[in-house]
Amino acid sequence: MRACTAAIVILSLVLPTAAFTFIGSTAISRSYGSLKAKDGLLSWQESFEKVLNPFTPIGEKQVLLQDLVARREDVVRDVTDAVSSGRPIDLLVEGSELKRAANGAQAVQRQINDDILPSLIEDAPGILSSLVQAGPSLATRAVESTQVISSFFCSE
Repeated sequence: MRACTAAIVILSLVLPTAAFTFIGSTAISRSYGSLKAKDGLLSWQESFEKVLNPFTPIGEKQVLLQDLVARREDVVRDVTDAVSSGRPIDLLVEGSELKRAANGAQAVQRQINDDILPSLIEDAPGILSSLVQAGPSLATRAVESTQVISSFFCSE
């Protein structure tokens, strides 16, 4: 481990004119501090997603945050536009993990609103009468279950 660290320090001293430092698959520009992906400059949304990623190294996160602060006018403009248009999901990078999660959450919300809630409202009277009829037996089973659990955890 010390040999590896020493080699990195020596290389950083020997190669101070290198244009980029590579951290994983990301190139960090020494002259501008901006980050580049393999296919070009990262958008501020991609930089933000990398900052949120718990597996992004701390050194890379520092550079990403500096880049985001430098691009704050773009970030504020894009966020303001997305919120005022009612489409904040448009801020997420297409194909990213965050975008897939947001789309999945929207699908679940649609299913709840379109399918589950209407059927619950329709079936509510029958469900309530079933609960009232089954109430005494459910209460008895709950008490029995509590006693079993209590005897399991409280036995000496």
